[in-house]
Formats: sequence, C-alpha cells, structure tokens
Amino acid sequence: MKKILLSIMMVVAGISAASATTTTLNCQDPTSLGYVAPTGTKGDAQFTLIDVAKGIVAGNIKITVTNKDGALNSNSAKFWNGTSNIDFRAYNGGSLTFSTTNGENITKIEFAGNKVVTGMTFDSGVYTPGTKAGSWDGMAATVGITVTATLNINTITVTTVGGAITTVAIPVLTPKGGTYYEPQTVSMSCATEGADIKYTLDGGDPIAYTAPIVVSKTTTIMAQASKKGLTDSGTIETIYTILPLPEVANIAAFNALPKGDIAKITGAVTAIFQDGRYLFMNDASGSLQVYGDLGTAAYTNGDVLSGITGTVGEYGGVKQMVPVVESFGTATKGTSVVAKVVTSAEAKTVEVNSYIIIKNATIARTFPDDPKKAKNFTVTDAAGTIDAYSRFTSSVIPTDATTYDIFAITNAYNGAAQIFPVEFIASSLGVDDIETGSTSIVAVNGAININAEKASEVLVVDAAGKVVAQKAIVAGENTIEVAGGFYIVKVANKVAKVIVK
Repeated sequence: MKKILLSIMMVVAGISAASATTTTLNCQDPTSLGYVAPTGTKGDAQFTLIDVAKGIVAGNIKITVTNKDGALNSNSAKFWNGTSNIDFRAYNGGSLTFSTTNGENITKIEFAGNKVVTGMTFDSGVYTPGTKAGSWDGMAATVGITVTATLNINTITVTTVGGAITTVAIPVLTPKGGTYYEPQTVSMSCATEGADIKYTLDGGDPIAYTAPIVVSKTTTIMAQASKKGLTDSGTIETIYTILPLPEVANIAAFNALPKGDIAKITGAVTAIFQDGRYLFMNDASGSLQVYGDLGTAAYTNGDVLSGITGTVGEYGGVKQMVPVVESFGTATKGTSVVAKVVTSAEAKTVEVNSYIIIKNATIARTFPDDPKKAKNFTVTDAAGTIDAYSRFTSSVIPTDATTYDIFAITNAYNGAAQIFPVEFIASSLGVDDIETGSTSIVAVNGAININAEKASEVLVVDAAGKVVAQKAIVAGENTIEVAGGFYIVKVANKVAKVIVK
C-alpha cells in the first residue's frame, strides 16, 4: 500500500499552482486585522479581546473564534502585548475555524510564534510541528481547530485555491499519535463525504476501515481516503507508542520524579481536602496536590484511594500531579487527617500541601486598594506573619478584625512560603483539643469522626445547648452524622469544639 499512497506535498502540488492565493495575517500588528493594538504592559491596557461576532479577517481569509464556555474572561482569545512583542493568544477549551470569503478551498496553513508546536487538534488534514512553527496541509472549505493548550502566534499564512474540490481530504486519526500507557481505541474519519478509508498496520496489507480499532502495542498506522471521481487523498502516517505504566510506591517517590513523567502510585493515599480541580492528599511518606479535571469524582477528608495515576506537573516551583481521571475511582473510608496545630512561623517550615491550623490569628489584605489582587492577604499570630492566598471557592476572606483559627493547606510560590485557607473560625468559637492523646475528633461534611483511644461515652451538644447525641462508642473509628453547625463534643474526659459543614 505504501507504493500507492501519495504524499501530501504531491497532492498539493497536483492542484493548479497558478490559481493558488497566499494570505499572511500579521498578528504582531493588530491594526492590520481591524483591531486596536494594546499599548500597555499591565492590566486591561495589555490586551485587546477578539470580537467573537466579528472574528479576524484578512484578504479572503476569516477566522471565527470561540472561547471556552462562551465567556469573556482571562482565557478569552486576544491580542496580547508581551515583553518582546504583540501576539495572538488562544486558550485551552476554545476553538478556531478558518474559512474563505470567496469560496476558495484551503490547502495550507502555516503558523509561527512562541507556542504553536502543540496545542492544536485539526478536524481534517495533517499538522506537522516544527521549531516555534507548524504547518497544516489538506484540502477543505473550512478548517476547524480545537485549542488544547495556550497558543502564542505571531503570523499565520494561508494558501487557498479556487474551483471545486478535486482531491479527497486526508483522513484524521483520533486520538492523535503519541506515547500512551494503555491500549488506545483509534477511529478514522474523512471530511470528504462518502469517502472510503484504507489503512495499513506496520506496513502490512491494506485494510478497509469500517470501525474503530484497538491498538495495544506500539504500531504505525498509515491511512489514505478515496472517492470515485476525485483524486485520492494524501497519506497520514501516525505512530502510537504503547509503554508499560511506570509505578512508584508512595507520594514521596512520585514527587521525586522529574516534571513530565507519568506514574501510578501503588500505595494507598488519603484525601485531605478537595475544592473543584484542587485535591490534596497524603500518605506516610508525604503530601501531594492533585490539580486537574477529576470528572465527577468528589472526596472528603479521610477517603482512601489506591492506584491513582498522573503526570508530574509543577507550579511556582512546587510539584503536583496532573491526574489521569480514570484512575480516581470510588474511595473507601479511612482515618480522617487531623489538622496539625502550628504557629505562622512553624507553617513556613511544614511540608507543602500539609493540613494545618493556625490559632488566634488576624487577617490583613496585602493590596487593599487593588481589586485584581483581592485574594492576597497575610495571617498574623503571636509568632509572626505568613502570606496567604484565597485559592478555594469554599473559603471567603473575612473582612472584620476578629481573631480567627484558620484551617489551611501549606504551599509555596517560587520558594516563598504561603498558605491556602480552607476555613476561618472565629477564635471565640475556637476549635480546641482537635487531637488529645490518641483520641481525635474531626468535623467532616455532614458528620463528626471520632477515633477513640478506647471504648467510651460520647456526648454531642449543639450551639443552643441541645444534646444531639449521647451514646457508647467503640475503640477506633466512629462516625456520628449531624447537620451542619457548631458542636461541643465530649469523649470520656476529652472535649473539642467543631464546626460541621
């Protein structure tokens, strides 16, 4: 089949070169594309948003832009004034659609810029990345692009030809080729309606494509499409590398891996706190932040998971896991993670992503007059001050001068210690004796978890003084379900004040 497959360049060359039109969009000069060039390097003056109703038009080329969720925000497509030049930026979750205003067909799109090698998935044709550049080849009236990572584009050059389409579009393989750690189900499609696709596996005999195929070992797929009355498409050659999934025993071993590696943690890990895309976990070896799409998976303090898998990421110098969502399944209930009581000074030396509580602390905005930095503040107790950032939607920074007991996750940014508050509790309601001896009393969503040193009597009283629960409990784990609110919990001669959400 290799002998009968035509190369992309041969197909493009076979189209009447004389009728080809080349249009270059200079994204470093937004005025040439009908937009005001941003003149500042900070705030709103640093960018000009793309008008999604207008798009970008130059010569016979139009680019239609769609932003993620249709919203206008920091991840909207824009012209951005950076440190060295202005460029066009589009972000993960958005899309770009190229079309012509005169009915011609697109045969080539060339991109140049700082971030164009990856970040684009095309609905037809073949994309070949280069060094700070990339080139799409095909034949289509419209070319759709799904943006999968931030794009920084300086110039776009589009080649079009007139007349009816005479060549079948090059097939598209989904998912894209690359390195995977489990078998992949590969589907093939062609933008030319009614076209037939034939493919080979590792240079074998041609096979007619009728349904998705499973690739369970490293395989090279070559595919070509044909339709009666049209010239056969060019070929697409894609390599799927299937490797065994690397494994590590615990969180410490995962955090020791270099950025970009992928691994499965074979040992059990325990959830500390989750807020949307943020999930914090620990085991006996250390603590870990998982950041990314977890689908519908939701965990509470004490939930235990095994076999979680992800890629080693890094933000602000701190390692984190970018999750493989399928590995985050149903959890079993384990021992709740108790917040460690520390001072602001001690919090700076605690391992990042640890669960702590700083008692009797006051709060001050770091930039009180700058609404764009409203999430930055400081926490001060008798031992000193530590920077804090309101990372989670579940915690709102208090605006009064009350002294608070602050539950938080330790973190750092470029080496500077900081905390991410989870909850603020007025010190007048203080959370005392969270852990006394070997008995722990912890509030979780909708319940109070008690890990009792020995069989005991428990008494739970609400803020109004009403007895909510009074019963015998066994040594070890016990759960008492209660409505959200403030409670005093007495286990034998040990007392704690907790707030249940």
